[in-house]
Amino acid sequence: MESPKVYIGIVRPSGGSYTNEFVDSRDYLQANLMRDGLLGGMIQASSTLIDAGRNLLVEQVLAKPRATHLLFLDSDIVCAGNACRKLLTHNKDIISGLYFQRGTMQFPVIYSYQGRHRVSGKMCPAFTPILDPVYRYLSKKRLPVTEITYATLEGNDGLMKIGGAGAGFLLVKREVFEKIPYPWFSFERGGEDLYFCDKARKNGFEIWADMSVLLGHLRLDPVGASQFLTQYQNTTEANEFLGEEPIAHDLAKFLHKTPAYIKRKMRDNPVLETAERWREKSPQTLDEIRQFYCVTPEYLFELAQWNASNPFKQIINYLPKVGGLKVLDFGGGIGSLALLLHKRGADVDYLDLPGLVTEFAKSRSNGRINFIDSLADKRESYDLIVAIDVFEHLPDLPEQLIMIAKALKPDGILFFHNNFGQPVLHPQHINWSQKWPGLLARAGLREEIPSKTAKRREPGVVTLTGNINTAAYWDRIWAKEGQDTWRKYPLTFRKIASHIDPQDAVLDVGCGIGIFLDIIRPHCKAVAGLDISPVAINLLKSKGIEGKVGELPEISYPDKSFDVVVATEIVEHLDDPVALLKEAVRVARKKVIFTVPDNVLGPEEFAEHRQLFTKDTLEELLHQFFDDFQIESFADTFPTPTFKISLPTLLAVCNVKPEEVKP
Repeated sequence: MESPKVYIGIVRPSGGSYTNEFVDSRDYLQANLMRDGLLGGMIQASSTLIDAGRNLLVEQVLAKPRATHLLFLDSDIVCAGNACRKLLTHNKDIISGLYFQRGTMQFPVIYSYQGRHRVSGKMCPAFTPILDPVYRYLSKKRLPVTEITYATLEGNDGLMKIGGAGAGFLLVKREVFEKIPYPWFSFERGGEDLYFCDKARKNGFEIWADMSVLLGHLRLDPVGASQFLTQYQNTTEANEFLGEEPIAHDLAKFLHKTPAYIKRKMRDNPVLETAERWREKSPQTLDEIRQFYCVTPEYLFELAQWNASNPFKQIINYLPKVGGLKVLDFGGGIGSLALLLHKRGADVDYLDLPGLVTEFAKSRSNGRINFIDSLADKRESYDLIVAIDVFEHLPDLPEQLIMIAKALKPDGILFFHNNFGQPVLHPQHINWSQKWPGLLARAGLREEIPSKTAKRREPGVVTLTGNINTAAYWDRIWAKEGQDTWRKYPLTFRKIASHIDPQDAVLDVGCGIGIFLDIIRPHCKAVAGLDISPVAINLLKSKGIEGKVGELPEISYPDKSFDVVVATEIVEHLDDPVALLKEAVRVARKKVIFTVPDNVLGPEEFAEHRQLFTKDTLEELLHQFFDDFQIESFADTFPTPTFKISLPTLLAVCNVKPEEVKP
């Protein structure tokens, strides 16, 4: 029997290049297969569309009579030299190694099949990342927890049947492609690789993974098995206190209700009920505001819902290691985070207003956390102070920040997440965003760029975590990218420009360094830009374009100042898209035009993004403001520092006429 002949297939986007890490890994892989007589060759397909590129690779392999296998190898995957050889030993039709998602949630890119579900009126396959079996397998291997790990481990105990896998390192037999009709890959919901897996399953093929073939996923901070283990442990611990079940159980006991009743209350949108109570009571003074938080039962259910939510858990993923530290949970709410910090080995103090919320937290504590009344006697006491969505509730924030700074040890950290927006959903929120840098400086604190691995630093440093879209973050982006930016959307810009008339004055919100404005200013009456980044606005002004620094969703221009308001790939970065649309309608005389990614790059996948839009959810949003709008879907391609990508995009063109705008 002849030995297998594997062709290594790589999609190389037009104009792209490879990192040194990838080239070294690819060369070792190729040499290993060649030494064992298993290498058929290496093929490449140049395409800006990943699904089209993969289909081209399949066509090339089918044109080579001696090819028995195609190994898809993505240019951001690194492996041990013997990784493919290990997959071949299993003699499976379709088999993947093990790598992990990039982004906030570093889940394994292997999935269980969950049947078919209706999405936007269409029946689609559903897949769920496989977590527990991967964790159980890897935790027995005693992998290092500090560096990316890619290796081929001994033994066959890592082999498992799965429902689907990413195609970053996927070995497929020739006969699979011969039986499955074209197209083998197509970019639909879930991605082109899961489309292939679903099609293969329907044609009778099984899909497997070998967890012993550990792969690295390259990015600024590479992702590997050790990063997944750390996140899984953190998530499992968090679910003990942050899941709906434990919170509902504890709150039912506290209120003498059934867990089913509590769950209904948590799911019945307590955010809106709290907002209604706030508007009814309309507290004005500091004492009235504090009293509201102390006695309002709807607020207790809102906190319960928030603590059980995925966004809260994602913020917690950024926490530094706390074992052995003295920690304060400032504005500790129902105590979930304080209990989690204790579980992770911290000595935890809890501080919040006296009343219903604090009494519930005490009922959950069982002596595990310390309840304090003030910071008056806590000078230089804490290694870490945590404040999650607290500061927007404080009328006396300037004074509170000064006390917090004094309570930190000289090498301590303030870990915080702010939500200064969403005034419709949260009328109790105070928007300190414009004054925030000055408040920090007055307290003797300095804000740093977000990091998942925050460590204790020099005196008085504040680490901002979770709410990544800050002026400091974008200053860093634009200072680094400058004029040679990759944030260009050529097809998107052309489509938007086609809706702008020569007599129009145009405002670009989230304008960056003015790439779009530079394109259209010769073809319209006037242009201006608004951006959160002072660095970007300075670069914009250097081109002779008017610009303002401002923090969205507020648009700091008078009513009806511009004919057209444009926002290219901005809305998905905001916690409150509704507020931005209200502002855009206020400022625009004729049109509001914006684009968002189409059902890709949601918050769990891309840290900058706060929303995930589909055509249906976008229509629902627009119906609140416009009777006359159109949505177009297309794929745009643009370069990153190393390659080009294709981005499914939704373009919304909304006509603004005072008599048509809904109240």
